[in-house]
Amino acid sequence: MASITGLMEQRYATTKVILKQKLSVINNIALTNDILTLTNSTRSFILVTAHFLNTANNCTPEHEMVTLTARRMYQAHTADYIKECFENITDEFTIEKDCILSITTDGGANMVAAVKKFLEDGKRIPCMAHLLNLIVDGATRDNAPVLQIANRVKAIVTYFKQSVNAMDDLRAEQEGQKKEGEVLTLIQSVSTRWNSCLDMLERFNTLSAIVAKILATRRNAPDMITSSELSVIRDLIILLTPFKQATEEISGDQYVTSSLAIPIANLLQKGLEEVKPFTEFGVAVQKSLLNLVIAKLNHRDIYILL
Repeated sequence: MASITGLMEQRYATTKVILKQKLSVINNIALTNDILTLTNSTRSFILVTAHFLNTANNCTPEHEMVTLTARRMYQAHTADYIKECFENITDEFTIEKDCILSITTDGGANMVAAVKKFLEDGKRIPCMAHLLNLIVDGATRDNAPVLQIANRVKAIVTYFKQSVNAMDDLRAEQEGQKKEGEVLTLIQSVSTRWNSCLDMLERFNTLSAIVAKILATRRNAPDMITSSELSVIRDLIILLTPFKQATEEISGDQYVTSSLAIPIANLLQKGLEEVKPFTEFGVAVQKSLLNLVIAKLNHRDIYILL
């Protein structure tokens, strides 16, 4: 009887042959690339995804996306080593360099240099999702009071996550007003995903009245945030929600996203200019976000392949 591992390897080999046959008749391919390091580990993997229009059987072209590989990296992430990885992966799938229209990567100097060595100038497209992440991280990191408020919320969420009784009370307070399945719980943020911090703040804002009531009745519980701090949180939600929406839109895999970059950049800038925060810290974050959007997203030529 074949093992599960053996069956998976057979399936992989078969699927790979089919994919190589499909790619062999594709003349224009766009690649996206990222390097991931496992949490609490030094193991890194290079991920390469291919995007192309499938015109098989003379049908209407359909956009397809396939992940070519998630390959372990065993050396320092130098430009030369990344270039070597690109060459090995494209050779493995018989993808000719002339067929590669672009490679989308983050803005790391090693990645920029690797694409330049592998292809030529003008073939790299900056990853907008990565730029949006840098903008939000930069704007919040530059405002220490905002970070302190976010950390206080995180401490309260941690308290509820570690207290069965507090979590039970949180559910009980809602059950009289909501149907089964509609009861909400607090969301903990993850350091590697700024979106999760926004999710945490949104949910905390929604449940803030109940949370305050529960904390007031418990010993050794963290102090509830003040009303002025809650106003800052509401400013942050208004300011950051468009960035979350933009990230989700630009990360779609069922449609071409590069043409969305310039409209999204313009909409973000215009939207930020029109927002009127209620707190001085909200105004500070707004100013930082605007400056970073202009600095990182206002170079329209970086999205145009010459």
